[in-house]
Amino acid sequence: MILFKLAHSQSSKTEELFKTYLITDDDETAKAIIKANDNLYSIYCQAILTEDSSQQITLLTKFINLKPKYGLAQAYFIRGTAYTISLKYDSAIVDYNKSIELDPAEDATKFHFRSDAYLNIGDFDKALADANKEIQLTTKKAQPYVSRGVIYFKMQKYDLAIVDWKLAKKLDKDEAKDLDEMIESAKEEMNKQ
Repeated sequence: MILFKLAHSQSSKTEELFKTYLITDDDETAKAIIKANDNLYSIYCQAILTEDSSQQITLLTKFINLKPKYGLAQAYFIRGTAYTISLKYDSAIVDYNKSIELDPAEDATKFHFRSDAYLNIGDFDKALADANKEIQLTTKKAQPYVSRGVIYFKMQKYDLAIVDWKLAKKLDKDEAKDLDEMIESAKEEMNKQ
């Protein structure tokens, strides 16, 4: 009985530490969780700290299959990014969808990554819908406009790509040179039509 109480007490402490980690995303906290050797949450933290996408997929699959109380939506999202890195876009989309379903709070990052996965499989309409959602959530940042411009460019809607890239250029002067090159490329494509 005493061993059970000690184990339960340790597990509760690790769970609280893990809840903190989900907010702070601090590597030192992740290392402390791994050191505590609580199977469930240390698996997640090991996955986060590895740079090997195959290992991340394996560890996060194990974590997801254990049906954790906390961190499930994040696990699906991070496994989705690991699938994206591994060029497994269909699997990435499934995980991004599950992450959004589990945590419907509107997070522009999730829509950005899912849009990119849709773009990579050639589903331009869904990529565009997610890019529009990302822009709706982050109107003052350049990157969503750059991304949507790329989608328009792939859709051969060069005039719309140019509009987005010019807007991105206004929002982020540091990217002006690259955006100017992209705008020129779109203009050249328009002239070929």
